[in-house]
Amino acid sequence: GGKQVLLCFPCRVGRVSAKALRETLQEAGFRRVLEGGRPIALENAELRAHDGVVTVVLDRIGAERDRRQRIIDSLESALRYGKGRVE
Repeated sequence: GGKQVLLCFPCRVGRVSAKALRETLQEAGFRRVLEGGRPIALENAELRAHDGVVTVVLDRIGAERDRRQRIIDSLESALRYGKGRVE
């Protein structure tokens, strides 16, 4: 396998409990957040917002050339969910 690229976006969450945030993200179809620089499954995540923001993992993609369209699609989604920001 090649390198994996994580496509993430910042999600402003304000003051919400970890349980409510976990449920909201799961209902939206997300499964992981970035904590400590690593992707963590929502069910295992602490979900402590830093400056009111959590970093949501939108997709994990192999960096091979034939993945170009998936990368583009995921980038477009990350930009939409992240309101113009991708991490």
